[in-house]
Amino acid sequence: MSVSEQQAKASINEGLSSLAKGKLADNARNLFFTLGYRSEKTLPFYPNSSDNFISNFDSDKKLNHQKALLNEWLTVDFLFQLTWDEIAGDDQLKLSLKTRAKGENTFFISSYLFFAIELRRRTYTSEQLDGIVREINKLFLNPAIILFQHGETLTLSIINRGQYKQGKRI
Repeated sequence: MSVSEQQAKASINEGLSSLAKGKLADNARNLFFTLGYRSEKTLPFYPNSSDNFISNFDSDKKLNHQKALLNEWLTVDFLFQLTWDEIAGDDQLKLSLKTRAKGENTFFISSYLFFAIELRRRTYTSEQLDGIVREINKLFLNPAIILFQHGETLTLSIINRGQYKQGKRI
């Protein structure tokens, strides 16, 4: 293992360890930055409550509060938006990352939204976490990537977004 690989692993371990103490949003942002997901595109979000999340992102009342388990959210933070220009700087990579849905025109995702949510209880089923992710992703055209902290557990949730979602949500 090279020195740079050892340094990268040490940085990732440090980022994961830091999530046990301090502010979830700051530590999650730093972990994503360590992993190479870096963007300065963010949105001040205070208070970091489910009520504020709803008022900022669900003006059309699309979110099912029960499926989203809103009463379980201790905190929710918008970390950053990673845009297409930050994902792929050169045209060759942009071309290779485009996806073709069966029988459809070529499309690609133009950005990803990163959130961190701290949940009340220590354990949740994958179905419960999937339900939260699905409900949040109803609100956005581009996929939301969510880092959940519940008890001593971290869960990273990403939704697979098909072409049918393109143009249907803002």
